[in-house]
Amino acid sequence: MNLTERNKMIDKICIIAMMCIFVEFFLFAVDTCFTTRLELMAGIPFALNVIGILFLLISVILFVRCYKKNDNYNLIYAIEFLVLAVMCPFMTYWYYPKYFGLKTNFIHDINHHVLWIAFIIYYAIRIAFVVYKSYSKNQISPKLNKKKVKN
Repeated sequence: MNLTERNKMIDKICIIAMMCIFVEFFLFAVDTCFTTRLELMAGIPFALNVIGILFLLISVILFVRCYKKNDNYNLIYAIEFLVLAVMCPFMTYWYYPKYFGLKTNFIHDINHHVLWIAFIIYYAIRIAFVVYKSYSKNQISPKLNKKKVKN
């Protein structure tokens, strides 16, 4: 693997890691707003709907950009923002049982444990896939180049 291929791989890993940090920070901010700022409970669903619309706009812009440039690599980021946009309106219902003091904390626990871990596992798999793809491409390409030279 030469230096430019390694730098491209590191750039891809950094972008994926920044997206992971962004998603985890977003989930943490929503959780903090709902669990510690109970006096602002009426304004939080509105803010989440606005953020969901912003995520939807970002997703549409990325879809259009990927379509015009025929770029399949950045399509995954458009899908990730679309998933976040769809999740935003439903996040308010995860915290209503805790706010009203109900005993059904199962939905609230899904956000705390399962969702955060699922996103971390997803981004770890993406990073592993990028590393595997860059190293496997490097091992296959010299063999193909040798075969082309011999013929």
